[in-house]
Amino acid sequence: MDKQELRKKYKKLRLELTEKDHQFFSRGIENNLLPLMANFNVVHTFLPIAKLKEFDTFKLIENPKLNHIQWFTSIVNELGGLEHVDVWPKMEYVLDSWSIPIPLTKKEADLPKVELVLVPLLCIDKNGNRIGYGKGYYDGFLSTLSPTTQFCGISFFDPIEESINTEAHDIPLHMCVTPNQIINFKN
Repeated sequence: MDKQELRKKYKKLRLELTEKDHQFFSRGIENNLLPLMANFNVVHTFLPIAKLKEFDTFKLIENPKLNHIQWFTSIVNELGGLEHVDVWPKMEYVLDSWSIPIPLTKKEADLPKVELVLVPLLCIDKNGNRIGYGKGYYDGFLSTLSPTTQFCGISFFDPIEESINTEAHDIPLHMCVTPNQIINFKN
């Protein structure tokens, strides 16, 4: 399948998850992420698009076991570029035109050395190549970070068997957390 077909298929599969399955899978992801994240102090995360049934990263930001973490996210600014901002527990948000939560109080982040980036995706292959929503924001952002920064996808589904066709701008992930496992890729 090409990228568009995979994007359409996995977006549909995620939207078809029952609320019970979504909660069950989310608990599995959270349980796998917590011990992994104990090793990181500076984390960049996506904020969940609830209507697309993304993993709720607010559960991590607000988890007392992770209160040692300095959290950041990126938002699309008026010019179409990314702006990096701090996030913290109990923050207030508004939804943008894509239904992405945007901090009501934006404090521009002076991005220190980000150690881990949590990356949204629809599906991933066994080499760490992902399919996102197709806008390219994350590939552009990931390409600006230190070579020591770890990129971790979060997926409700195990990696697909077939290889995802990549382009020069595509950045593979180092690992992926699913409800069942943490997968480390060799890249």
